[in-house]
Amino acid sequence: VLENALDAVIGINSSSIILDWNRHAETIFGWKKAEALGRNITIIIPEKFRTGHKQGMEKYLSTGIGPILNQRIELEALHRDGRHFPIELTVI
Repeated sequence: VLENALDAVIGINSSSIILDWNRHAETIFGWKKAEALGRNITIIIPEKFRTGHKQGMEKYLSTGIGPILNQRIELEALHRDGRHFPIELTVI
């Protein structure tokens, strides 16, 4: 089901390492699944958002609280070719 989803579905672990990457993620972000697996999620996070991501993960891991969990947010992502583009994101 996740592989055939019309949205990018990406799974990461507590160290922000990519564990799952569906076909649509390949199309959107420009990385093939085999290339993305095992890399840090920062390959798709623009530099200006990386500190926020790191701090958010640390807070969630230490408290179980994540202010963006289960909410749709709009921000920018980073394509493999270096361009930034708008996305909608839900962290569950």
